[in-house]
Amino acid sequence: MQIPSESAKPSPAGAGDKTFQALYEIDLVSMKTAIVALLLFCSSMFAAGNAEKDVLAAIDAWKEAALKGDAAALGNLYHDDLAYTHSNAMTQNKAVAIAAETAPNGIYKGVQMRDVSVHVYGDCAIVEYKLDLTHFAGDTAHLHEIMVWMKSAKGWQLLARHATRLPVAAK
Repeated sequence: MQIPSESAKPSPAGAGDKTFQALYEIDLVSMKTAIVALLLFCSSMFAAGNAEKDVLAAIDAWKEAALKGDAAALGNLYHDDLAYTHSNAMTQNKAVAIAAETAPNGIYKGVQMRDVSVHVYGDCAIVEYKLDLTHFAGDTAHLHEIMVWMKSAKGWQLLARHATRLPVAAK
């Protein structure tokens, strides 16, 4: 006959229940932590999605203001430190860009964007696209552009824009 060892003795009444309860509480805490982490992740993805929509709305406002020659709207959309570089390498600051875009012969007749990609990094967004820009005189420039938008107290504002002419085959 074999005598059971001390460790093989049955545990006192309720000891197994306490072990189960402790494991249950650990699993519950882990599950709550996982749910909170998932909610935070989802809310950050939702916020990024909203930021992208807000940047696209700012671009639409820019197109509308540029087509109307609306100096006040451009003034709100352009950051004070704007660097607006054209495909001929001319760079304008905010005041000069607004004056040029609102002059009677500087108002655009058409702004067609395609292949638009928006990447939001906190309060900064990089927008890359191809653009067919019809000038007041009727000629159309086919461009590849990059815009840098920055979120400020005034909303999303254009901080930098750089344009490069597309080769004829890439139009």
